[in-house]
Amino acid sequence: MPNLQYDADNMLIANAQHFDAEVSSVLNQLANENRELHRARSLIRSLNERLKQEVSDKEVEKSKALEAAEAKSLFLASMNHELRTPLNAVIGFANLLKDGHVCPTGQINCQPYLLDILHAADHLLDAINDILDISKIDSGKMIMNSASFDINHQLQRVVRLVSEDIAVKQIAVSFDLDASLSHIWADPAAVKRVVSNIISNAVKYNKFRGSIMIKTERQPTKSIITISDTGIGMSQDFLNRAGQPFERVDNSYTRSSGGTGLGLALASRLMKLHNGSLTIHSVIDIGSEVIIEFPTLN
Repeated sequence: MPNLQYDADNMLIANAQHFDAEVSSVLNQLANENRELHRARSLIRSLNERLKQEVSDKEVEKSKALEAAEAKSLFLASMNHELRTPLNAVIGFANLLKDGHVCPTGQINCQPYLLDILHAADHLLDAINDILDISKIDSGKMIMNSASFDINHQLQRVVRLVSEDIAVKQIAVSFDLDASLSHIWADPAAVKRVVSNIISNAVKYNKFRGSIMIKTERQPTKSIITISDTGIGMSQDFLNRAGQPFERVDNSYTRSSGGTGLGLALASRLMKLHNGSLTIHSVIDIGSEVIIEFPTLN
């Protein structure tokens, strides 16, 4: 006689096991779907953050582009004056000489007028050279013609070139030149542009009866030129902007001093072409220190 109670118990156990298996399967499926949901949420968050960053980057790029465009417009307006003024002087004095309004029959010395023409032409040439050189460097077409030359002698020569301006402002210039650094390997013309720009600025923006110190030093891995002055100094905003093309600090002092505003940008780029660096430390109304470093070649 069959054991009905036994069969019923076995059936209940089998059903319970089947139910447990189904529940376990459903729970596993839910767990898998939950993991997929978490992964999807993480992916969405990641994509959202990436999208936010891309939007932010685009806004920054747009802002920089607008700033660059504005700076370029201001620069071109400034260059309109820098190029037209000396050119007008050249044309004007040349016309006076041509028409005989000055120096008739050699009775008046024409040399001052000729010197004015020469000075205006030199100023115009410097402005054009700055623009062309910045363009050549940024387009990768500037070629360095390196050679061994006496940097100490070149620094002294540059100072002599601005000796008249130094005398007018009664600036005291001192040297501390390392004899072991008599020669460096670099492009002589490019280095002259760099140090001429820095020394000219040190004179132009210096105070009456101020001072300039020019020092050279050789270290195991680099050669260093340091030019310090007691000039008007530069703000951090100036330093952040001055190394960029088409940027020019605009105040009454710099406007009266003239210049294209490309000097520091050009000098910095020329040093990068030498695998070197140009660093400026400055304090308003105290002065500036410019450190020029070249890698030392064995």
